[in-house]
Amino acid sequence: MRLGRFLILNLLQESEMPIAIHSPLVHFAIALFALSFILDGLGIINHNEKYNFAAQINLYASVPAVLAAVITGLIEKNRVFLPPAAQEVFEIHETLAFVITTLFVVLSLWRLNLKGPRWQETKRYYMVISFAALLLIFSGGYYGSQLVYRYGIGTTEISDSSKTTQGTTPDQSKNRDNLFYAKPDTGSQE
Repeated sequence: MRLGRFLILNLLQESEMPIAIHSPLVHFAIALFALSFILDGLGIINHNEKYNFAAQINLYASVPAVLAAVITGLIEKNRVFLPPAAQEVFEIHETLAFVITTLFVVLSLWRLNLKGPRWQETKRYYMVISFAALLLIFSGGYYGSQLVYRYGIGTTEISDSSKTTQGTTPDQSKNRDNLFYAKPDTGSQE
């Protein structure tokens, strides 16, 4: 257990992975899970097990995708500059990611153990929990979008030497309400 934790922490600190990988992995996991939910709904409405089977495959595929998204998110957490104003938003986003990942795993294990009549007995509960997971995904997406579009996290790599004591780069200090999106200096006075 300690060796695994040591390796993961070193990977998180030493990774040279491009920043752009987290976003596609997140969107892929969301698409797989959402498609699973839709296919299960169609299978229940149409009483067609083929839809439910396809939903299971998408659900199972969403688990490694969401795990990869969380891992790359943790890697990026250690690579990008997180301004103090974004700390709370990031913590909410991170917590939602862990809850959503747990739900993906629990729902997958639930589906592995449900066959035939057992699926018929519990499918309504399963769909309610899946819908709750979708709502949590939208919430996590909202906070993730705030990190990118409000605070500019992941849109540019900021080195430690360019940070000022206020948590912004010198060029950004002119526009504190819109971190990382400061207008380029054109030489004219505003």
